[in-house]
Amino acid sequence: MVPSIEAGGGISASARFVAETIGAHPGYSVDVISLATSWRDPLNVSCWRPLSWVKGPGACKGRVGALEYTHVGAVFGEFEFQRYKPRRRLEQLVAQADLIQVVAGTPAYALALGRAAPPRAILVATLARFERVARMDRERGPIRAWRKMMSSITDSLDRKGMNSVDTVMAMNRRLLEHARADSTGSRLALVFPGVDTDRFHPPAPGRVDTGNYCISVGRFDDARKDVPTLFRAYARLAADVDEPPRLLMVGRTRPTERDWRLARHLGVAERISFRANASAEELPLLLRDARFFVLASAEEGLGIASLEAMASGLPVVATDTDGSREVVVDGITGFVSPPGEHGEIASNMRRLVEEPALRSRMAHAARQRAVDKFSVDSARSHLLREYDILLGSRQSRSETHGTADEAVV
Repeated sequence: MVPSIEAGGGISASARFVAETIGAHPGYSVDVISLATSWRDPLNVSCWRPLSWVKGPGACKGRVGALEYTHVGAVFGEFEFQRYKPRRRLEQLVAQADLIQVVAGTPAYALALGRAAPPRAILVATLARFERVARMDRERGPIRAWRKMMSSITDSLDRKGMNSVDTVMAMNRRLLEHARADSTGSRLALVFPGVDTDRFHPPAPGRVDTGNYCISVGRFDDARKDVPTLFRAYARLAADVDEPPRLLMVGRTRPTERDWRLARHLGVAERISFRANASAEELPLLLRDARFFVLASAEEGLGIASLEAMASGLPVVATDTDGSREVVVDGITGFVSPPGEHGEIASNMRRLVEEPALRSRMAHAARQRAVDKFSVDSARSHLLREYDILLGSRQSRSETHGTADEAVV
């Protein structure tokens, strides 16, 4: 079960990995359920559509690539906390399950399962209190007040969500520590989604720097990606080197008009291009031909895009977030700078432009780390081991409370 699997991004990619892992195992079959995440979802029971009050939340079939799923609406989804509540249609869909795996940005979505009896696990990246700081910093007036209230409610629901499952699978150590403090009996494990290191791989030997650009991948209308800092860093790079690489941004959503105005003010808008909705075949090629990967995020739960870049043999210029601490080894596979420090980010980018030998060493180390620690095979074995525990021994919560399984670290 995953919030809005068709929306794309890291959570969607993680959910697809989990579903494909389960589906490929001879001992399992898998059903994928996608949950409404927006008040606009047409399957919701809406405050503004009285006819929907009679019909109840709807459900429909959908497909992401080869993966089929069932999408389920919420009751009065205009209020965020309502999207985390159980509904009969969802309970019917999970009634026959032997195990329920939730993949979500925050733990509150686990509450949608209600009293479903099967063992339950959640693979989660962050908490609402971390995720929404950057967005609320940009908002003002009534919208900010509303968002702050909804986030406060969701924060309390995150705690309840972690206590409603048998296993909390955290994608980073900071979240693992919060789960240890907030959960009252769930088994705890550090588990990473896998990246396909066959699909994402470096160029053939001898074929390097085929594209004179650096690349950034993400949903760039999301305030957490901190596009203004990225643009300021790139502008500093463009001013400091003779032949700066172009900046290619790839994602489902483009930077805001406010961000583009900043790029024009900085004089670099013409050197920045945006590629929308790169296909599954196109993205690995775009990564493979880049010089390095850069992301200036204020918050990342893990950073699937950074992992895909590393698997493609790219050094990563990142900011010091919970996710990058798991993914990037500063000075070895790339550089890590404090969030918002565009000058330091620019300096790290400049080193990769001006020092080809350093770039080559980091590229090799990045690829090796992606293969050794974050490959599909490595992640699959950890995930299936957790399922064996849930379905096999089914240890009591009192026996496993607060214990992170170091075997999956």
